[in-house]
Amino acid sequence: GGEKKGVNRSAQRQRAASDVSAEFYTGAAFDGVWVPLEGADSGPLWYRRLCIISGRALFGDGAETQLVQLGRRGPVLLGGGEVRILEEDRLGRMGKNGRVVE
Repeated sequence: GGEKKGVNRSAQRQRAASDVSAEFYTGAAFDGVWVPLEGADSGPLWYRRLCIISGRALFGDGAETQLVQLGRRGPVLLGGGEVRILEEDRLGRMGKNGRVVE
């Protein structure tokens, strides 16, 4: 039998998240109105627009949630996926599956 080699990054993030206290993120780094680069016209209503103000996120369908930060300098999460500002001032969210949506 062989051992599994490789890294399960999702499991690592979940383990790290359980070791660090989570707090609501209230910064302004993600403030703005964000629209997807692809699928803005054909995607589900919640996906068509995202407005973030001081860590509070409002989706295109009216649903709201709060960004969460793991520790003082840890990643900021939106719905369990890490969000970050990418090059050219684009917002990216890495899902639990490791896929980045811009």
